[in-house]
Amino acid sequence: MFDVCAVPSSPRIMHILSRSGTAVMIKWAEPEWKNGKLLGYQLYILYNEQKTSINITDDLTNIYQITGLCMLFCFFFVYLFASVSV
Repeated sequence: MFDVCAVPSSPRIMHILSRSGTAVMIKWAEPEWKNGKLLGYQLYILYNEQKTSINITDDLTNIYQITGLCMLFCFFFVYLFASVSV
């Protein structure tokens, strides 16, 4: 059974800290409402018609470098979700 009360709010304010020809470093703030103990984050990257999922298991980590990108005329999408234990 799915408990809506146990779902954390989204991580806040994602920023690009740096970028190069093939990489982007992103930073975010932890969720305002954790609704449990923060365990880490699930990062999804959609690029070149492929979806990559990265499990960040350190609850103190709020920076990640995405590598292997083509920055010239390429689009990529990043989705970030918090993981908690109730």
